Amino acid sequence: MTCPFFLLLTQGVATIRAFDKEAEFVNKSLQTVDRHQQAYHPNVISNKYVGVTYSIYAVNARYFSVGNMCKRPLAKVSLRSY
Repeated sequence: MTCPFFLLLTQGVATIRAFDKEAEFVNKSLQTVDRHQQAYHPNVISNKYVGVTYSIYAVNARYFSVGNMCKRPLAKVSLRSY
């Protein structure tokens, strides 16, 4: 099974060469890749920040909820025998 995109790409190579537009095609492709990569890096950085922040909140919530349960007074038990 072949991908139709690659079939179209290989068919277009002959047309690009026929009109002597290889350099223009390469430059336009590189500009398109650069434009799409610009949004990728800030997105990754912001997702990392949100993930770390969420983890810190989750750890604090667990710590304080368990900490408060342990601070409750238990029934007084004496080990002295009568």
